[in-house]
Amino acid sequence: MLFVQLPYPNASPAQVERLVVRPVEEALGSVGGLRNMWSHIDSNGGMIGLEFDWSQNMKVARTDVWQKIDRVRRDLPDDVGTSWSPTTGAGGTRRCPSSRDVWPRNATFPRATTFWIVGS
Repeated sequence: MLFVQLPYPNASPAQVERLVVRPVEEALGSVGGLRNMWSHIDSNGGMIGLEFDWSQNMKVARTDVWQKIDRVRRDLPDDVGTSWSPTTGAGGTRRCPSSRDVWPRNATFPRATTFWIVGS
């Protein structure tokens, strides 16, 4: 997974979607090996998650994402933030069968630079 953060503070979610997230999603839709794309939008900006085929070389994918973002950057509002770094998430997903199924406190995730645990 790659996550692209698009900070655009003090804008409405509708503005973030129309002016920032949609143009970037359209550009990223042609990234090689892309399996799934989702986005989250709020009044502080947006985040786009990109899920790739397991066989995808993530260094190549990251470079492709950078190039696609560079191509649309000039079309985005001037005050869109600069923390554009695609963030590599964990190499895959892990399904937790119950809320008691947790990782040990000293667990390590060597491929993760950012890690979210989402769910109820």
